Amino acid sequence: MDRNATGARALSDGQRRARSAVERADRWTQIARGDVQPDMDERHDHPRSPEALMRSFSDRVNAGDLDGLVSLYEPDAVFEPEPGTVVHGVDEIRAALAVLLELQPTMTTEIAQVLVSGDIALVVNEWSMTGTGPDGSTVHQGGRSADVVRRGGDGAWRVVVDKP
Repeated sequence: MDRNATGARALSDGQRRARSAVERADRWTQIARGDVQPDMDERHDHPRSPEALMRSFSDRVNAGDLDGLVSLYEPDAVFEPEPGTVVHGVDEIRAALAVLLELQPTMTTEIAQVLVSGDIALVVNEWSMTGTGPDGSTVHQGGRSADVVRRGGDGAWRVVVDKP
């Protein structure tokens, strides 16, 4: 039985994908019934809440969508792809995310806390990721992230500081 960094039982890739699909289907059912409002701008796929931004991030990682991931960051954002390494701006972020996507990862996230003050929010996530290393070995990573996000003039939320 695989265990993640916290010692909890790790889900298989298939279990994660199935859970993610069920969660998305439940969300669309709630929207169709009018129980909740969409949290993405349907025309432009821009997250309309900090929570939607985090869901969009993991969906785009799972899809291997580099352009989509980069679009979730503000132009002058900072990202720490590994401890002690900080990249600045979308060009450097793009390069760091490209390395991540080479693993062909499957990511799951669970939002632990969102603190919003006007157009700025702090989002704390529990995340796990499984991918394939260059040598074919399975790579497991996970942890707790803290992300500072901001709502722009267009109403979309984007990442300002990404600390996985």
